[in-house]
Amino acid sequence: MKLRGIRRLLLLAALLACGVARAAEVVATMPAIYGPAVPLVVSLDTRPDPGTLFNAVEDAPPPRWTVAAVSHGGAFDPVSGKVKWGPFGDATPRVLQYTATPPADAEGPQTFVGLAVFDTTALPIGGDRVAGRLPGTASRTMPADYLPGAALTVSVAVAPSDAVRAWATEERVPAGWSVGAISHGGGFDGINHTVKWGPYFDAVPRVLTYTIVPPASSRTDAAFEARVHFDQTVLPLAAMLPVRASRLGRVAPGVYKPGVGFAVTLTPVPAPYVAMLEVDEAVPESWTPTDIGGGGTWDPINRRIKWGPYFGAASMPGTLGYRLLPAAGASQPLALAANARFDGVTVHSSATIDRFLVHPASTVARVLPPEFRPSQPLAVTVAPVPSDTVLSYAVEEGVPEGWTVSNVSHGGFFDAANRKVKWGPYYDPTPTPRTLSYTTTPPSDAYGTATFSGTGRFDAADVAISGVSSIAGAPATATRSLPARYNPGSGNRVTLALVPVPGVTSYAVEEALPVGWTAGAISDGGTYDAAHRTIKWGPYFDHDLRPLSYLAMAPADATGAVGFAGQAWFNGVASAVAGTTTTVPNTAPVAGPDSLPRPPGTTFRIAVSALLDNDTDGDGDLPEVVSVQALSAHGARLELAWPWIVYTAAAGYAGTDSFTYVVGDRFGGTGTGRVSLEPSSEAPQKLDPLQILAGGSARIRGTGTPGAVHRLEVSGDGFGWTQLTLLTAGTDGRFAYEDTAAVGKAVRLYRTVRP
Repeated sequence: MKLRGIRRLLLLAALLACGVARAAEVVATMPAIYGPAVPLVVSLDTRPDPGTLFNAVEDAPPPRWTVAAVSHGGAFDPVSGKVKWGPFGDATPRVLQYTATPPADAEGPQTFVGLAVFDTTALPIGGDRVAGRLPGTASRTMPADYLPGAALTVSVAVAPSDAVRAWATEERVPAGWSVGAISHGGGFDGINHTVKWGPYFDAVPRVLTYTIVPPASSRTDAAFEARVHFDQTVLPLAAMLPVRASRLGRVAPGVYKPGVGFAVTLTPVPAPYVAMLEVDEAVPESWTPTDIGGGGTWDPINRRIKWGPYFGAASMPGTLGYRLLPAAGASQPLALAANARFDGVTVHSSATIDRFLVHPASTVARVLPPEFRPSQPLAVTVAPVPSDTVLSYAVEEGVPEGWTVSNVSHGGFFDAANRKVKWGPYYDPTPTPRTLSYTTTPPSDAYGTATFSGTGRFDAADVAISGVSSIAGAPATATRSLPARYNPGSGNRVTLALVPVPGVTSYAVEEALPVGWTAGAISDGGTYDAAHRTIKWGPYFDHDLRPLSYLAMAPADATGAVGFAGQAWFNGVASAVAGTTTTVPNTAPVAGPDSLPRPPGTTFRIAVSALLDNDTDGDGDLPEVVSVQALSAHGARLELAWPWIVYTAAAGYAGTDSFTYVVGDRFGGTGTGRVSLEPSSEAPQKLDPLQILAGGSARIRGTGTPGAVHRLEVSGDGFGWTQLTLLTAGTDGRFAYEDTAAVGKAVRLYRTVRP
């Protein structure tokens, strides 16, 4: 046999030998009657025998009764409708309790049923198990307090149930109080100080009333005790009626500011019978009372403001006021305590006034970017806000392993050995919030989630840094770039920027083309699947950056907006290619025909802007000359030297000629223009190199047709030209002009044109 079992047998034998062994039991105690919707307390006195190893108890109140306040860790099981305790692994006696509330419509006797288990033995709970319904209700109404010598009315409302055959009520009142005006045929038993009604042989509810006058000398609380008899059931109804008390009220602010005075008002409210009043208020050291009203005086030795004594109700003030000036360095809560003595009975009034604080508590908050990328610096801010009472503070911030730190603000530094950014301590005459910052850079192989942690120490109190503490690595991305407009019948460059991150060990990309489009010039080993109109790259077994690209070939008859779609797989996880997804057709520029004079001589210049004047673009783009025919129809050499086209005639030919040039827009659209040259007797116009004068103005000189009028035009960009002046060449063909409006202009271009 085990040692524990031997000990148990020896203990039982000893108990039996001493004659103290007893059987286990649970005895219930509860009221014999209940009122609808009125809670009652059920007590279960659990008495295990000394040898019990474990015990458990469950008790079922009547159906629809609610349960609350279960003691000893018990709980109500709403499924079974039982209150359950245990099992308890000992033999300790316990008084288990709970509160049960009947429903408002409960009727008749209500039965409780319970069971207790002691080791392997189950026993029913004994004791009070049935509660009868109260055969009626009764309630008393009286004033909240009484005034000595003043009459007051007391009422007892009695409502017997229909089954009651006879009922009566009696109320015991305080000795020495005078009773009168008893309603419903009641009477007063002066010997027993009891008001009595009934018996009434019906079930009619009644509100029984009487008038009572306390003695003028009464100063204590008074006890009232009623008993309502419903047939054989007695319902007790007791109450205490306090004497009207004197009060001492107070009005004061909830907070104070050091060095700023404030008002305090005391309001003594004596009971009508009070004949003498005196009041005093204690003031803390270094605080100064001023403007004391009501005839009060200041006792600096005892640090008290004193009022009174006042004799007689006519002399007693309704309010007593003063102002209180806090010390300039006050920081602790102010405790005020006043005493009012009404005929020697002391009433206290106290208040606690806190110091006004802009920042009642110290805080530190961190702000992090939403994500990080390997090797890319990011800014972190830490904002400490000290409370108004802090004398000094310091902050330290721990950064993730392997991250570097730079640009620490506010005199802080990075403790590389402990991987912490540290600031302070700061000793401010006035506690000052700061926005501390630093730059931290994750290593090239950083990925996943990085965690920051830190603490602010305010005087001797540590405050954890709040706000965002974790930052996730930016996800791997694939981003498409499309031209805003495409050119039908030609190639359009598309790029895909692949940004894998550390942790990515493989990735692949697939791009779908619009219907009718084809692909070419595919980079990085990509392939075109014509059957499915898709371009495929990878898989690549690394996490290198790759700017993938291809030419999207639009059909010649392509119209309207077209869409592109793609997917990237990083470590097998698919994500849509981001960036631009649609492009619209481009309208190519149109070059209008030009006819220009061919001046005498072998070489002359043609202004590019003169050719563009009649060139247009349907999308509103600004056309520009992108190339010129190398040789004219009659062998002249042509060169684009912006903003000019230089024409060098073939030797010995001075007749009619022509050439073509190409205009383009910024989306790759082009158009071809034709220029016709007709021989002219006029001398070619030529401007000398520009001369900038000392004051910043420009001197323009040139050669033209002798005696002819020439229009001098100016431009800031070589595209838009405006007339500056008209110049008449001399007999030698020379002309000159000084442009004073050129002062301060960074770019100023000139040309001459025959009107």
